[in-house]
Amino acid sequence: MPFFVRLKRAIFNPESYSNFILEKTKEGIKYFLKFLIIFSIIVSIVQTIDFYNQGIGEEQLNILRDYGFDETHIQEVKDFYEQTNGFYIIAIAFIANLISSYVIYGISTLLTACVFSVFGLIIARICGIKLKFGNAFNLAIYAITLPTILLAIYMIVNILFGIEIKYFSLAYDAITYIYIITAVLMLRADLIKQKIELTKIIKEQEKVKEEVKEKEEKKKDKNDENDELNGNEEPQGNKA
Repeated sequence: MPFFVRLKRAIFNPESYSNFILEKTKEGIKYFLKFLIIFSIIVSIVQTIDFYNQGIGEEQLNILRDYGFDETHIQEVKDFYEQTNGFYIIAIAFIANLISSYVIYGISTLLTACVFSVFGLIIARICGIKLKFGNAFNLAIYAITLPTILLAIYMIVNILFGIEIKYFSLAYDAITYIYIITAVLMLRADLIKQKIELTKIIKEQEKVKEEVKEKEEKKKDKNDENDELNGNEEPQGNKA
């Protein structure tokens, strides 16, 4: 299944989660790594724009001081920024932001997915479904798709326009929980439906077997009757 088809179904078609859950874990990880690249690129572009607008100010220099840079190295960084072509500065900033975003958000999102996986296992067990951790991990990976997209949008408006949403983290968790619960319930409904279909098939097979058995018994009874009639019939000799 192509990546963007998976992305679309992860957002708009929770019924597709039944298929995602049963896939191998590596398929979920491949989807996550591709999705993380897009997310990191968006975040890096926003951070680079913000860096370009602010330039090298006291706030950025204080960050370097916090990391242990002395005043000589800080001045060298400031001189390098002022003397270097702006395009190269933007390119360096974008690459640095891209790498840091991919690593930081990748690790944090994987840890978050593991937590949601445990929640998925609990919900599945409550619904009478036995899932392995790998299946629950797939479920969590796809369930955080929409919340992560909303996180990217929130970072854009927050970094560029300074807009803050106080309870965004709660909304992030709530949306993920809703997707997980919905997916587990749909999986349970699918399993029940399959069980009903299987029961119907078994009953139909039993019915066919009984009909075949009855036909064979009737045929056998008819053959027995014919044998009895043939056995009781006296042979007739030639008349003189």
